[in-house]
Amino acid sequence: MSGWLGVLLVVVGLLALAIRSFYGRFRGMCRRVRDELTELIKSAHPEFQSVEEQRGNLVLRRADGSEVVWELADLYADVARLPGMGQDREARERIYRRSLDALLLPPVDDTHPLTLEAYGDRIKPYLLHPEHRPDGLDVAETLPAVGLQLAYVVDLPSGLLPVTPTHRATLGLSPEQLRSLAFQNLSREFPWEMVEGALNGEATAIQLADGFDASRVLLIPERLQEGQELAAIVPHRDLMVLLPIKSDEELERAREGARAMDTTGHIPLLRQPVRITAAGISQF
Repeated sequence: MSGWLGVLLVVVGLLALAIRSFYGRFRGMCRRVRDELTELIKSAHPEFQSVEEQRGNLVLRRADGSEVVWELADLYADVARLPGMGQDREARERIYRRSLDALLLPPVDDTHPLTLEAYGDRIKPYLLHPEHRPDGLDVAETLPAVGLQLAYVVDLPSGLLPVTPTHRATLGLSPEQLRSLAFQNLSREFPWEMVEGALNGEATAIQLADGFDASRVLLIPERLQEGQELAAIVPHRDLMVLLPIKSDEELERAREGARAMDTTGHIPLLRQPVRITAAGISQF
């Protein structure tokens, strides 16, 4: 019994050391995050006269005394999930800027109308199925080749705001300009290496779970050359899988995979894979 007790004490001791080591690394990461955020605010937002720490958060204070409290718990978690707990500075800075933009973005209301200056970089295409179209979404384009529809939304911290004809008139954009802007915004953080991987024979996937994973399939044709072909599985808006299809057997496996995809808790899109070429997206 004493031998087992000794082993147990060693295990508990090692576990305690591991937890303390992780906690120390996490605290160091949080300190680095706060320091970098402070420098970002000073350089990008001089309207804030001071930045103070408060219980692990940051308080941004303007010259008139008004304050904005930046709660950092979710941001710490996002950085901690990065490889090496955020060793890549560019990856950290993308999270910083996304969080700061959301913090300072005013709501769209009578006081803050939808303008290109404030909200232009948040307008994105939204792919949907006609049988499951949410209320309030204005269909801008139909995609008869795959049986889907396309709308445009503003990606706000509070949720998705449908872009209506009235909004488009306020923005002063033609349908073509709105489409170009929305696609450009969506392409900014697209991991184009997943397209290269699929072209090289690998199955790749994206699941950022931001509501636009399925919509990103619309960006792929422009990256393909004449004669190149891929299959995409888009069971719902928060997942896209790319597959190389070089035989009837591979196509059948893709179809089986699409039918097996779990859409529980999601608005379904397609139960069959679609073909992607430089000419566009179509059914097999």
